[in-house]
Amino acid sequence: YIGIGRAFPLSVSGQILVSLLWGTILFGELISTGAINLIIALFAVILICVSAFLIGKTKENVAKKDYTKGIIFTFLSSLFWGSQFVPVKISGVDAYSIMLPFTIGMLLTSVTIAILKYRNKFEFFYPGNTYNLLNGVMWAIGNYLSLIAIESIGLAKGFILSQTGVVIVPALIGIFFFKEITSKKSHFLIA
Repeated sequence: YIGIGRAFPLSVSGQILVSLLWGTILFGELISTGAINLIIALFAVILICVSAFLIGKTKENVAKKDYTKGIIFTFLSSLFWGSQFVPVKISGVDAYSIMLPFTIGMLLTSVTIAILKYRNKFEFFYPGNTYNLLNGVMWAIGNYLSLIAIESIGLAKGFILSQTGVVIVPALIGIFFFKEITSKKSHFLIA
């Protein structure tokens, strides 16, 4: 509804905030690192959130109704994705062992959503699905690397660091490749 250049930076910023809260409140990760590290982490998160807010304020090429829907779905995705590693952290299982159950859960959920949403209209051999399979491969590799980061340095730090590129890269793709954000004012706000 709002394009990749807006949706991903907004969603990932929300995910970073949610995972920071989980890591700090539930697992006490940043509290134990000292006041200076906590202040630096909070400052970094505030900068990321302000950047995402400025990206989100760019509304050109989006109808008002679509913009509202897009923001609602983006907020919901932030809650789910920002919380997705909490069960992993609670389980204490290493990153490699969690991948198969994680993947099966994703597969079952995706198939259920596809059946409910598309019913008789779903085409498995749609030509665009080759690209979607590649997208899934890249997502799985990035996700596995995120799990290793979280296992190594904790949820609050690992998730934030692994998601920073997910804010920057889609914003740039949305601006330069898909031309979703075109005004000079919006480019200035994003920079």
